[in-house]
Amino acid sequence: MDNQESIYELPGDLEDEYTEILHQSKHAIVQQIISKGHVTEKDKWLIQEHAEWVMIVQGWAKLEVEGKKYSLKQGDHVLIQGSKKHRVTETSSIPECIWLAVH
Repeated sequence: MDNQESIYELPGDLEDEYTEILHQSKHAIVQQIISKGHVTEKDKWLIQEHAEWVMIVQGWAKLEVEGKKYSLKQGDHVLIQGSKKHRVTETSSIPECIWLAVH
């Protein structure tokens, strides 16, 4: 392994949600997201043209996708289809919520 790193090494300041691209190719992007109580702004929806698979590595999160609510804990994952409105309604702060996203 050329660039060994740990997904559990957290940045010092998590005032804002942290995102880092771990791998990118012409077919996919693998992204680490760290939330510490961060949520989507009230009354705002995220809409992406591409599908996104997310998994909780640590902590927990609550999502809403097209009116369906998900409570995710460590090891849980969900596929958000492209063009579907979605939002993060809650995330853990202790421990921080660590996500892996592939899109």
